[in-house]
Amino acid sequence: MGKFWRFLASLGVLLFIATHSPCAHAEDPIKIYRIGGPELASADVLAGKYRSQEVESEVQAFTPIPENRGWWRLELTAGAELLSRPVLHLEALSLTDAEVWLPGELSPVKLSHKHNFTELGYSPRILVVELTRPMKAGESVYWRVLTREVSPMPVGLESEMQLRKIDAEISRYFSLIEGTLIALIFAGLVLSITMREWPFLLLTLGTFFSLLFVMADNGNIYYYALFTQWDSEVPLQRIFGMSAFAVLAYFSYTFLEMSVNTPKVAWVQRILIFVMLLLLTANFVPAVQFHPWVPALGNLAIIVASITGVITSTVLVRKGSRRGRLYLISWLPLIVLTVWRVIEITFKLPFNDWISIAYPASYMLAGVLLYLGLGERVLNYKRQRDTNHMLARVDSLTDVYNRRALDERLQIAASQNSKSGGMLAILFADLDHFKTINDHYGHAAGDAVLKQVTIRIREALRFGDVLGRYGGEEFVIALPDSNTEQAYTIAERIRLNVSERPVEFSGNQIFVTVSIGLSMLSDASEAVDSAVQRADAALLYSKQNGRNCVHMSN
Repeated sequence: MGKFWRFLASLGVLLFIATHSPCAHAEDPIKIYRIGGPELASADVLAGKYRSQEVESEVQAFTPIPENRGWWRLELTAGAELLSRPVLHLEALSLTDAEVWLPGELSPVKLSHKHNFTELGYSPRILVVELTRPMKAGESVYWRVLTREVSPMPVGLESEMQLRKIDAEISRYFSLIEGTLIALIFAGLVLSITMREWPFLLLTLGTFFSLLFVMADNGNIYYYALFTQWDSEVPLQRIFGMSAFAVLAYFSYTFLEMSVNTPKVAWVQRILIFVMLLLLTANFVPAVQFHPWVPALGNLAIIVASITGVITSTVLVRKGSRRGRLYLISWLPLIVLTVWRVIEITFKLPFNDWISIAYPASYMLAGVLLYLGLGERVLNYKRQRDTNHMLARVDSLTDVYNRRALDERLQIAASQNSKSGGMLAILFADLDHFKTINDHYGHAAGDAVLKQVTIRIREALRFGDVLGRYGGEEFVIALPDSNTEQAYTIAERIRLNVSERPVEFSGNQIFVTVSIGLSMLSDASEAVDSAVQRADAALLYSKQNGRNCVHMSN
């Protein structure tokens, strides 16, 4: 197990270095320069007063060093002239306002998530500026950006057709993920209500916050004006992410039964959940909500909570627990990608494109697998409960209704018979000379005879007939919707099935016969117990008149 985790860690480091190593951008159609803070006067910036202070960005993005917000200059390279109908675009996932000065224009183009950002037909995750005229290499476009984004904001120059194609593909991908999460939420609600299992409700709540976080993370949340308004007042992306992890951390605590399997880890998990709730509250306090320590502590709590889940599930896997294995398989991708994303945010690294695609999908994978696992767990519990309930109603030897369940079924049959207006026949059957069989062959032989006789009685019955062991070697059978002739025919069939061949036991052939009493319940006012008593009396008559026969009560 240790070798596996060392291999996984080494692989993660190699991937991280490979995906974040500096590389040349000779093919990029723009170069990006940071000018200064947003307080600089636009006239001075456009006049080139701060050109000597500019710092070129090593990546094609507005980077948060020291912060994303402020003035930026985009200088077009020779590659821009090769594009057909070029458009500038900024990937802005947090609430962002921008002013863009195109060459030769006296007023800026204003972009904002608060306003009609979709008027050009793009998704909310990008802010787009259409170039009003062909531009040449060396010309500059100035941006003044106001944002709360703490991660690099990719900037690009693409042909309009290519950008729309890319945007449509990404939008379809995110729609698939969000649609799956919505389906999981509704499934969780239905399951939690119908099965009355609160873990489904807890997982549903965590999935709901995960959906909101994914929508905030890809920008689709700005389709809804209400969320746009809230995002201008509180950091929604952080709130939804922290809410999702707080709920899912508690779900992990209960699902993995940490207090039983890993008590020390459970103690840490309880503290982490409390810290997450405390930080969640801090996000609504204006004085501290945008202080850097709030997201820093939140990210640390998320990483540690992820580690506690891995530790407990690993302990369970070593014990052979299916639950631990399922948790590890479903959540390991989410945990790894979450830690990776936290590292990118903490060290202000550009978001890796592959991680940006895989990260939201990991929420979907975790939700699907955990719902399947939780559903299987609940169904097994239900099956076990139903089995226990059935065992409490079934005779353990003959596998037919016991006396208590038989009385209930007779009452139900009588009630249904009364409503339908039909007749109900009651058969009272008793094995002849059963004590002799026990005395001569032993009680094990007697049990074998009872099992075999039960099988032969069942073979003579119809679908819907009721069979129960009344006590000892006595059986009571209810025949719904049967007239006298039909009931007598079935009783005779039972008698013949029992007596026509011996029961084989330990090399012995044990001949068995049965006496049967028959009564008819046709009067709705008569109690079914009275009919059973009359059938018992008829059985006594059969016993007194030679046995191995059927007699009907008067």
